[in-house]
Amino acid sequence: MGTNSSKDYEQTKEKPLSNVTATLYYLPGRGIADPIRWLLAVGEITFEQKIISTRERFLKLSERQLVFGQLPMLQIDNIEIVQSYTIIRYIAKRANLIGDGPLDELKCDMIVEAVRELVSLAAVAPFHRANDKGSNHLQLMKEKWQSTGIRLENILKENNTGYLVGGRISYADVLVAHALTWYIEELGSAIVEQMPLLVNLQILIISLPSMQSFIKSNKYYPIGDENYTKQICTILGRQI
Repeated sequence: MGTNSSKDYEQTKEKPLSNVTATLYYLPGRGIADPIRWLLAVGEITFEQKIISTRERFLKLSERQLVFGQLPMLQIDNIEIVQSYTIIRYIAKRANLIGDGPLDELKCDMIVEAVRELVSLAAVAPFHRANDKGSNHLQLMKEKWQSTGIRLENILKENNTGYLVGGRISYADVLVAHALTWYIEELGSAIVEQMPLLVNLQILIISLPSMQSFIKSNKYYPIGDENYTKQICTILGRQI
């Protein structure tokens, strides 16, 4: 590739916004980038979003900057990071939300790995609704929450500090509060009637000033509706 071609290539790449610490690239909705948003907010890392709202822009970004052809992507500290849970771990370390020492970090990782399955189910719920399979999928979500939620409640009880790991907020707390909030929106508050410690943790996280600012901003998306599913499928070139 010649010098001019290389220069043109660099000029067509998406550049981070200069007025914030991080620039998040994702589709117009929650999806698997949503826990990233929560973690950036709790970590008080200023960020803005570049919403990829057309298939043309997605394909161009996929070709030039998405190593595995998938969103989200985060530009931060002069680097570009892809793969959602790689991004999450980077933010957690940067914001000192991994606990105090290797054992705490390991415990956080185990909890987050379990919560990852919850978020994956929630993220595809709008598409199941669009296919008239919403009730079956919500039942699957409910069963998954019941089996995971009671274990998280027990972890909180055993730790006895109000947090899942150690004595201060970790990224495990943030991601559990995020998943719980999403599941209550989809399934109703009855799912936590026997889980008071989880409810307390959720309230603690969403009451943080940085979280309150985030929730009131345009970066906080509602659960996906029919229009959302159509838009996402168009951008990704998929059938509903």
